[in-house]
Amino acid sequence: VGTMAAGVRYEGVAGKGWLCTEGVVENVEGGEAVRILWERIWWAPGDAKRPPGPEGGALRGFVQGLGALGFVPNLSVFPVTFLEGDVAAFKFQGFTIVVARDGSEGL
Repeated sequence: VGTMAAGVRYEGVAGKGWLCTEGVVENVEGGEAVRILWERIWWAPGDAKRPPGPEGGALRGFVQGLGALGFVPNLSVFPVTFLEGDVAAFKFQGFTIVVARDGSEGL
């Protein structure tokens, strides 16, 4: 069990910004998979080069509520393809996600 934060940058017709999440990663199925439980979800429109923390999010209550409605814990189990030390890789909707612990707090 550990924590994970993720930020996805977007640019397009809807403008620019970040969609960010923070939560817990659990081992399941004997370590062959992980379950991600997103606890905080926030949106930060703008030109920031790095994703802001939750305090920098816009419409915080609305975005958190909408994100919670769209989150289904039973569908958030992903197969692990690599695990060594502080680096893990897992399959997420056709993408391979590589995660490394960097020792810093938040995003």
